[in-house]
Amino acid sequence: MKLNKTRLNKKANLLSIWWFAVLVLIGVAVVIATSIFYSSYIDVRKAESEILANNLAKCLNVQIVENEKFLDTFDIFEECRLNKDVFSKGSPYFISIISTNQDAMKEAGPYKFGNNALETDCEIKKQAKSAEKYPDCTQKMVLIKTTKNEKLLLTIFAVSNNDGKDVSGGENE
Repeated sequence: MKLNKTRLNKKANLLSIWWFAVLVLIGVAVVIATSIFYSSYIDVRKAESEILANNLAKCLNVQIVENEKFLDTFDIFEECRLNKDVFSKGSPYFISIISTNQDAMKEAGPYKFGNNALETDCEIKKQAKSAEKYPDCTQKMVLIKTTKNEKLLLTIFAVSNNDGKDVSGGENE
């Protein structure tokens, strides 16, 4: 019986060494995966500006066509569910909307919201060969036919310079 207990103890010791080795290996893998994840940088400025322009186009289409509201008669933040604090002075976002009546050739706007300096930064980025740290800009033109058979051309210019920090509208720490 002593012989069997000695064999069991050796097997148990051998098993516990492998058990700790597996635990250490899993721990190292988790640390490496976490560091790779948090050290990577993903630039989402272009996607944000495109999403902002597309959502504004959809919202303005609904408000102008279905609800017969025009840009000078409704609150774009309320109707399009935009957080007004995100578009405050110094924010990483900017939007500009110009409405052109195609029938009367009458232009309204530009209606501008957000950080106006980003509009200038977009012009600089267009002229520069390389400008990685500048904001990404999206221009979208939408032709809308109103219930009064007027053709409105909306030119939506959206800019994002969000570098991944908190955009909840609160104070950045």
